[in-house]
Amino acid sequence: MHLIISMINVRPETGPFTIFRLCCEAAAKLEGVRTTVLCHSLADVKKLDAPGVRFIEYPLSQKNWLFRIFYEYVYFYFLARRLKPDFWFSLHDMSPNIGKICPQAVYCHNSTPFYRARWRDLYYSPSVFLFAMFYKYLYRINIHVNQTVIVQQDWIRREFEKMYRLDNILVAYPAQRAVPAPQNKKFVHSGKYRFVYASRPRPFKNFELIGGAAEILCDRGVRNVEFIMTIGRDENRYSRDVYNKYHNCPLVKFVGCLSREELQRYYDSSDAMIFPSKLETWGLGISEFEATGRPIFIADLPYAHETAGNYSSIITFDPEDKTDLADKIQNFCEGKLRPENHVLPECRGPSVDNFTDMLTALIRPVRQEKRTEQSGCEPHR
Repeated sequence: MHLIISMINVRPETGPFTIFRLCCEAAAKLEGVRTTVLCHSLADVKKLDAPGVRFIEYPLSQKNWLFRIFYEYVYFYFLARRLKPDFWFSLHDMSPNIGKICPQAVYCHNSTPFYRARWRDLYYSPSVFLFAMFYKYLYRINIHVNQTVIVQQDWIRREFEKMYRLDNILVAYPAQRAVPAPQNKKFVHSGKYRFVYASRPRPFKNFELIGGAAEILCDRGVRNVEFIMTIGRDENRYSRDVYNKYHNCPLVKFVGCLSREELQRYYDSSDAMIFPSKLETWGLGISEFEATGRPIFIADLPYAHETAGNYSSIITFDPEDKTDLADKIQNFCEGKLRPENHVLPECRGPSVDNFTDMLTALIRPVRQEKRTEQSGCEPHR
């Protein structure tokens, strides 16, 4: 059986590249499957642990969107006719018209269609603003030719069902879901209460909510709190404005972009995490910090509740209300507010917990049909 996985615009050191890596490594372990992966650059995949997988690079795919559109909606149709795959898996949102050649599926992991963009987003990040306006129409192109549409969370499944009238959606939780978080660890702090928020500087990441809460606490005379933010002064327009507005607050510490080892040290030395982002398809920082067993303050939004899962130390807050966050942090530090046990909302549709199960579910119908053909029997219709 020949499987093609397409993700030609992924960049290393990004969340989508983690998806790409895990999927390629899972494909390499499938018995009886020959996998071809379409990528941006062979240099990007040198460190992948995917023996036996063939990679084809398309360096122009990241040059601009015109090349990306050409590859997805024109070139890949003819490539599929030439390579004759048994299954085509598009790993990044767009659905090429492959369905007449072989079954196909698409993995949709961009949640911007469900983000209420504001004019400030156009100022700070025009791409996010435009994606929020138009990405839902990009998703719509050819989406109904897919055998399966894959999303990362159940709330996105429900939105896709309403928006595109689909009934073939599979929820594929990232691999972190399969790792049970440690529970009931004793909470210990020394000196100041340290809160960490690790993310990239984009306007929907909502760093300013933490800065606003820090100013409120500072005005109240609170001094035993420290907020760690992993953005720097000059990374982009948004980070510059956040830095200029809050760097004089003695409770806020800007540490810039960190390596994985540096970030882990901050996780290990922090009393809690704050995750105020307004838009995520998953929220990887929540999953990462759960490994510490310490409290996590999460935005009261669907993605955060699904990512938090069954975790014993969660406090929710309004991501639009800095006073609410300030009040809860102060009450937490004073022992007046305790984290609560969080229960994973029930997923009402089909779901899998890892990429091996996801790929197995995708190709199972094709394998069954091939076995039927090889046995000389007519498939059931």
